[in-house]
Amino acid sequence: MPEIPHIPSPESKPTIIRQLHLLIHPGFCTDPDDPVDEIVLSDAERFVQKYIDQAQKLQLDEAMIVLTHNVGDQFIQDVKARKKYIEILKRIKAILVDRAIVLCGPNDLFDPDGITFPKALALLQSRGFALDDHTQYVAYGESLGCCVTETATNFYSAMGLSSPINIISELTDVGLVQKPKIIEGVRNRNSPCYCVDDLIFGE
Repeated sequence: MPEIPHIPSPESKPTIIRQLHLLIHPGFCTDPDDPVDEIVLSDAERFVQKYIDQAQKLQLDEAMIVLTHNVGDQFIQDVKARKKYIEILKRIKAILVDRAIVLCGPNDLFDPDGITFPKALALLQSRGFALDDHTQYVAYGESLGCCVTETATNFYSAMGLSSPINIISELTDVGLVQKPKIIEGVRNRNSPCYCVDDLIFGE
């Protein structure tokens, strides 16, 4: 496992994260590109309530990294339009405050050598948290067999973990709404990675 840098202030001892949660693309299925059956959309909207419930269960030695499915200008437009998934992100941030890091782009979660993972770890460190050999990792979100699975696999590789990351099945959908275009055309590990919880959601 790579060494986690010490936090800048030697006076304060970092809080060791017992369990780190990776929430992948929450609300992805509530934001279809094309019109879908209202029942399917309603099911998707009920499903995302589970993420909020999960955030409320986290203890003080647990943290959550949230990756948004839309990035850049599209994400800003979604904020202005008050998309349903934006409201989910705001509620999670309100619950966890510093223990939630919401990252927007690039969509390099498929690449273990990309910049998203180092950015997330640096932000955890800057907020007074640290990981150690006993930290456990779990992943969930949207969707199984695609973004969630690949993110868990690549985080495992990037961190040099000795045990695979556990995917929580009851918090992971199987693709309530299909959006295959997300897979191609959005991977660019040289793009900036923004921490939007500070920028947009506030503290």
